Amino acid sequence: MASALAAVECYDPVTDGWFFTTRMETPVFAASACALGDRIMVAGGLEDSDDIPSVLRVLDDVIAYDPENKT
Repeated sequence: MASALAAVECYDPVTDGWFFTTRMETPVFAASACALGDRIMVAGGLEDSDDIPSVLRVLDDVIAYDPENKT
């Protein structure tokens, strides 16, 4: 079974490579992401349930990531 992760990988077109950056506060699985201006937006997804092991809870959060400030 898949599990939620807090890791964030970013693509750098200049180096044509991927790198890890600041982790998300809430680990998520199967979220959607897009670029909006200079931010990366992560919406929805699933997170591990604290109440029931091996159950994923549906999220209705939107997280904005600022690559310049790494926040």
